[in-house]
Amino acid sequence: MNDLTYPNPEKPWVNYGLALFKMNDFNGAKNAFAKAVDYQRDSCEAQNNYGRSLYELKDYRKASDALDRAIGFCQRTQFDEPHYYSALSYYQLGEVDKAKSRLDEVIKFYPNGKYIDKAKGLLETINK
Repeated sequence: MNDLTYPNPEKPWVNYGLALFKMNDFNGAKNAFAKAVDYQRDSCEAQNNYGRSLYELKDYRKASDALDRAIGFCQRTQFDEPHYYSALSYYQLGEVDKAKSRLDEVIKFYPNGKYIDKAKGLLETINK
């Protein structure tokens, strides 16, 4: 992390954040991912995991903002997680229309994605 010649300085911070996240140290993970975002603002992985950490800390407003940024960076890699967790953040905030919109996007843009079944299930629950 202190090697100024390292070609991808965000990567060690992402890896450190992932380790902290897996140990349920969401505040530490959030700080590590924030450092990674400082180095590489358009990193899908850093932005998504920063948002996920905020979600786990129940800071849903900041989580939705970070995950919405991650959506733009993650589309080219067909990574659906930020869409799904953005929907969950909006749902937790009581912004049901935004949550439904994000869930619809998961279904439309990622028909083979990891979160397709969860998105369909949550959308069905919301629409009842």
